Amino acid sequence: ETPQPSMSHPPSDAPTKASIKPPVFVCRNSAGFRFVDQNGRRRRPCTALPRTLCHRWDFHGRLMKNYCNRTCNFCGVARKCATNERNFYFDQVKTKANSCFYISRNLCQRKDNRNRRVKEFCRARCSFCKK
Repeated sequence: ETPQPSMSHPPSDAPTKASIKPPVFVCRNSAGFRFVDQNGRRRRPCTALPRTLCHRWDFHGRLMKNYCNRTCNFCGVARKCATNERNFYFDQVKTKANSCFYISRNLCQRKDNRNRRVKEFCRARCSFCKK
């Protein structure tokens, strides 16, 4: 006699559910980022910066909290990548078209008249986290 395969668990064509875990966001500072003071001379990494600078802009128009996430406690993909600053208006002209929700994506790479990068404020609209 030839042995018969066990039929206690018949083969199935249905896909099995793999254990799916949500992506883990590690809160860390951007490794290569250096905050450049307003006169363009002093360059410091996030770990050497005080929290009081978290809402400041560097010489290149970059907002410190967008790069020094751990230092500034600005963590989480939803908070960093999927938000727009409600009070930002391009060149401080308070019109609907100049708000982050309606601003042209062509302006994302530009700086406003205060030397601040638009994409730093309009993170969701300008896809700040996408390379």
